[in-house]
Amino acid sequence: MNYDYAGSFGSQCYIPLSPLQKDVDVAIGKVYDAETRSLELLPVLYPEPVKALFQVGSLTMPRINASDKDRIIYNFPYSSKFYQYDRQTKEVLMIDMQSQTIPNELDMKEFEIADGVKKNKNELTTSRFSWVHYSAKAEKYYRVHYSEDEEENRNRKIYLMVYDEKDQITKEYLLPTEFSEIYFIHDDVLYFDFDGTNDEVLTFAKIDLRTL
Repeated sequence: MNYDYAGSFGSQCYIPLSPLQKDVDVAIGKVYDAETRSLELLPVLYPEPVKALFQVGSLTMPRINASDKDRIIYNFPYSSKFYQYDRQTKEVLMIDMQSQTIPNELDMKEFEIADGVKKNKNELTTSRFSWVHYSAKAEKYYRVHYSEDEEENRNRKIYLMVYDEKDQITKEYLLPTEFSEIYFIHDDVLYFDFDGTNDEVLTFAKIDLRTL
């Protein structure tokens, strides 16, 4: 699965933090500035619904990203909701980019169990939302999500969602089975690791986001 938790913007890198206790106020992460070599807490706390969840692994680990100088975007893999922090106004906006293909919020009781082996398998095989990217030029949000897979990451369906901020329209695309779960976005292009027939050649499929 895509476990790349640290997002970035320019010279800054965002590092997630995980609470050590339940129901406490904790910043979602820290920001490291490579130019000034400084490390500071992000001025954003875990949302109330997530604070109550504790030690459920990667499903409640924040995915932090920033696509322009004024916005920090973060989400949690167990929910279709994502949050946007405005650096200028200091306000947090919640947006629910709901899917028509997978559950929009997992039942976290399935992961708050004492059986570590079962808990780990539940986490590895459940559906999940990956991190959110924003294009200020297109005024659109992009997110990839994965279907449930009982065979532990061998038969997932992968979807791309596009949310138009201006028109408030959401589109959802089923991606080809050759697309792996490793991907990244650079400028206006989304690159997927492509499962080709030649194992000696690293191949990427690309999607021009401006066409969506």
